[in-house]
Amino acid sequence: MNKDIDVTIVSSVLAADGIGSQGIGLANIIHNELSINFRKVGQISYKGISPELLKYLIKNFDGFGKVCFHTSILGLNEKDILLHQSIDSKLKISYSMIESDKLVPFWVDILNKYYDMVVVPDIFLVDVYSKSGVKIPIFVVPLGINIDNLLVEPFKEKPGDPFVFGCSSGYWSRKNHIKVVQAFAKTFGNNNKFKLNLHGRFGPFQKEVEKAVQESNISNIELISGSLSREDYNNFMKKIDCYVFVSGGEGFSITPRECLALGKPCILSNNTAHKTLCNSGFVIPIAADKKVPAVYEVFKQTIGHFYDCSVDELSKTMKIVASNYNKYLEQARPGREYVKQWQWSNLKDQYLQMLKPTNIVSGKYNFITKDEFQTNNNKLLEKLLNLGF
Repeated sequence: MNKDIDVTIVSSVLAADGIGSQGIGLANIIHNELSINFRKVGQISYKGISPELLKYLIKNFDGFGKVCFHTSILGLNEKDILLHQSIDSKLKISYSMIESDKLVPFWVDILNKYYDMVVVPDIFLVDVYSKSGVKIPIFVVPLGINIDNLLVEPFKEKPGDPFVFGCSSGYWSRKNHIKVVQAFAKTFGNNNKFKLNLHGRFGPFQKEVEKAVQESNISNIELISGSLSREDYNNFMKKIDCYVFVSGGEGFSITPRECLALGKPCILSNNTAHKTLCNSGFVIPIAADKKVPAVYEVFKQTIGHFYDCSVDELSKTMKIVASNYNKYLEQARPGREYVKQWQWSNLKDQYLQMLKPTNIVSGKYNFITKDEFQTNNNKLLEKLLNLGF
């Protein structure tokens, strides 16, 4: 163990990705408060990284610090345990999420064997992890999002010409790009007053999406493939009049929050972590309660269930929003204040309390606020009290 390092961040490095940006965002808010280093895993790209953070990322790994904060997928198969076995930190934290209603079985083993606690970004995951067999304490701490540049954009006053529906997501089957294409084509196909802007970064489902767009045989769909720079991505989002994201399952979901940061209407599948946003009253929920097998291309297996919606219901909802746009603009605008709670800057004190706790409490529950780290687990409590900060 490297006693000179407070926190080791185990993370992929990809600013344009959800999970790949987590370590970057965390380092950005804590590097002036704690000594940090990185143990890089998975995809690595230094594009879009500030010089201030780059010095930590390019440095050779020099051992795990007092606290290890693992914020990447736990593995693709049972063989991916060597890294977890090698961690010799005093406190081992996994920041983890899944998109279906069941956890990957070998992840359960990894968590129970090699980590002291697991932190999830949404309350629905507590039940998923517990029922899947996770025995270590489970905490909820939200994921930070980079929305500062979106929050200063002027509110949209009227729809564009043409009216633009849009969605941006990786090419995974659960993201339901094809269902959005089908619903749009059903109601707005070849109507030049409407357009669908569809973006996919990467993923194994790209050819299927491209085929669906081609077979729709309409001219008012634009499909954009590949990673976008932050500036180009923000411009993509700013052109949209109504965001449409009907994923079959999400562990947190960043893009709808970005849409709300712009104060724009968002049609959202009412399932998994999306329920948190649907319950806010600032988005337009669409029923998504049809259980379907949760096919994970990355694991090459089915793990639990996703929850699907119907093309007809989505098509109907898109038409209603377009026909009553001012109403849904007014509904979405207060969402700008609502999503500020997920700015990294507003989560800084909560993350610092987790990584370098100053008020450790033995209590009935497992939770972390900016002022308190409470646990009902004696083994974890002892580790917290002996971190040596």
